[in-house]
Amino acid sequence: MRTMVFGGCGNVGSFVAAELIEQGHEVCIFDQHPPSGVLVRYVRRLTFRKGDLTDPAQVLAAVAEQESEAVVLTAAMLAGGIAENPGSGMSLNIGGLLNVLSAAATLKVRRVVFSSTDAVAGETCLVRHEQAAIGPELSVYAASKLLGERLGLLFAHQHDFEFIALRYSLVFGPTPTRGAGIARIFRDILDTVDGRDLKVSAFSGGWRQQITYVSD
Repeated sequence: MRTMVFGGCGNVGSFVAAELIEQGHEVCIFDQHPPSGVLVRYVRRLTFRKGDLTDPAQVLAAVAEQESEAVVLTAAMLAGGIAENPGSGMSLNIGGLLNVLSAAATLKVRRVVFSSTDAVAGETCLVRHEQAAIGPELSVYAASKLLGERLGLLFAHQHDFEFIALRYSLVFGPTPTRGAGIARIFRDILDTVDGRDLKVSAFSGGWRQQITYVSD
């Protein structure tokens, strides 16, 4: 299947693209940064297109020229960044998603897969279930993802394509995390094996978080 991966050079996107290639899919990556890390071994087997997700014309042209049958959206401003810059974050997380959904509707894409978060169930909920009621303690990041899920389902219903939202928690892996937030702090913690001191003041000693390795 011809698949476009928006944000395909990021932490999650790069592993998604690599797995799709291994499964025999024809992959095009749309990102502001060139392939690196796990993607180096696949550069001859993928198409890379540098672009801006917030530009609807670029998104539409990319999907059209690749004749994409499916699109995967992993690009987003993470929790720390969007908390500091909510305007820019919403422009990317919601505006970018709307550009992808509009392109999918216009070009009759069969499937859209959206990277969401388990935080949509509420920031204070330690045990989360897919059917659980949405709590009031949503961060700006979680709110952007919850709205994204609703928009995706709406577009899918109106334009007859499949929309899948994947809710995962604190993904970490070998790809450096851009920007601030929990994922960056977790990577800094791993760096302490080299003897570097790290002070984490954002969380208490009793803080708990489910984590997911990126290849999972």
